[in-house]
Amino acid sequence: MKVVGIDGCPAGWFGFYIDDADNYNFAVHESLNKLVLALPADLYFIDMPIGLNTVNSQRQCDIELRKFLPRGLKSSVFSPPVKAALYAKSYQEACALNASKTGKKISLQAWNIIPKIKALDRFLKTNPGYRDIFFESHPETTFYHLNKGVQFHNNKRNMTGIAERIHLFEWLWQKSEVVFQTIIADTLRKHLKADDIVDAMVLALAARKFYPQNYLILPGQECNDARIYIPQKKLPHG
Repeated sequence: MKVVGIDGCPAGWFGFYIDDADNYNFAVHESLNKLVLALPADLYFIDMPIGLNTVNSQRQCDIELRKFLPRGLKSSVFSPPVKAALYAKSYQEACALNASKTGKKISLQAWNIIPKIKALDRFLKTNPGYRDIFFESHPETTFYHLNKGVQFHNNKRNMTGIAERIHLFEWLWQKSEVVFQTIIADTLRKHLKADDIVDAMVLALAARKFYPQNYLILPGQECNDARIYIPQKKLPHG
């Protein structure tokens, strides 16, 4: 299987590719169109909302995902805005549009990633062939489940936290540390943050190892609502 993990980054999008033969590649591009051309794959797991509600800002998949996480990690799952707020010209307008549909304003976090949500929405609309192979996923839950339900001591925005996470998925791929350092050396931090790299890597490495047999689909495969794909909590290690 050829799989790519994708995360948003300051320059646009970062993708990490790996296949069953241990071939790997990575790319940073301003657009998803360019990224998928650079990294053709069977499946793409992306840390970005796919499918927004039109009335209720609380997607059922987000509600279900929070149930898997301890209190300290629940805040890593935020509620994206309703679809109407995507095209607001200001934060105030987006808050007003969201409130008119849900009774609630949107967070600054949601507002700051609206350009990325909108870009992904447009990409899937104009490239319908990718709709069945682009899956929304969640790096923090993936890390948490890979770590047997234990929270990390350090935040992934510092290098100690990064090192903890790389050490965790070394058992998924022994080249993880070397490849991470290669990516760091070949890119600029103003374009790509270290935590963007580990997020994309863990999505790809976990999917290659465990998808589909050991993955959960939230809120359920039969649901027509937005869905999030994550590794199950009890994973076969070793």
